[in-house]
Amino acid sequence: SGGEPPTDDPSAPSGSPAPGRRTFLADLGVVDGGGEANASPATLLGHSYPKAVRLNCDANGQSAVYNVSGYKTLQASVGIASDSYNAIGSVGSVSVTSASGNQIGRPVETRSSSVAKLSVDISGQDQVKITCVMTKTGSEGKSYFTTALGDAVLIA
Repeated sequence: SGGEPPTDDPSAPSGSPAPGRRTFLADLGVVDGGGEANASPATLLGHSYPKAVRLNCDANGQSAVYNVSGYKTLQASVGIASDSYNAIGSVGSVSVTSASGNQIGRPVETRSSSVAKLSVDISGQDQVKITCVMTKTGSEGKSYFTTALGDAVLIA
């Protein structure tokens, strides 16, 4: 495993990832919301994630949409990036929704003092929207922070 995709399965439908194949979310392009999301390394609680997706998080919620057709599971370690502006004391919520806006799985809390595990069943979805909403600012007057999905991976 370790991020190395297995050899493509010739029996898989054309255009679909082979069963069991893993693809880093950071290796996919953002369909919508790209101004607020980017793929770059992040550190969460001293652990480095070279294939992280960073997403700004404010009170209105910032989102990124990805094409996930053919994948069954989205997994990531979620927290506030250690180099984030306004990290200490801030709290947020990261959620995944379908293209039609229906919640997939449960939202996870993001904060600088812990790392949460995100694992959602995305079977049958063509696109998912990942949204981060700041629920508490660490410093009065500070309006956002950067959360990271550490080594977020899609599994076919």
